[in-house]
Amino acid sequence: DDGSVEARTRVYEMEGELHASRETSSKLRHEVARAEAEVKANAASSARLRGELAEERRAASDLRAENAGLERDVVDLARMLTELKAAVHQYAVAGGNVGGAPCDALG
Repeated sequence: DDGSVEARTRVYEMEGELHASRETSSKLRHEVARAEAEVKANAASSARLRGELAEERRAASDLRAENAGLERDVVDLARMLTELKAAVHQYAVAGGNVGGAPCDALG
């Protein structure tokens, strides 16, 4: 009878739709799993890069502190050089006498 044929036809159509829906669902689950794996990899990479950035910032801070110390050392050395030049000039002006005594007598 026609009702039975139509019902079976409709059942086959619905089974086909169900099969197509399951395939689509399976593909979507696969895409979601791939996207989740990519998100996890990006999060790990991001965490690693944040750590590297923090380490570089600490290193830069340490270098700034070391540079400031070196700048102070340069200023001290320049001051000492100026004092040495003044002492040499004073010695030359005094004719080789230091503290009233000839230089060879100090020796």
